[in-house]
Amino acid sequence: MAALGQWPTLLKTVNQILQQGYTIGTGQVISNGALGTIVKAMPGVYRADFGPLGIIAFDAR
Repeated sequence: MAALGQWPTLLKTVNQILQQGYTIGTGQVISNGALGTIVKAMPGVYRADFGPLGIIAFDAR
């Protein structure tokens, strides 16, 4: 979807969320793509702390 551009991709994501019966409330965050430059991951454990939004961690092999 990223090839569509930022706004069309966001619109498509929002429509998919709503079609699945979910709602989007004030203050909720929708992330539909990279927030920075794409780089090739080296093997290892990665952890991102988004403060009050939570933590995401994964193992790249």
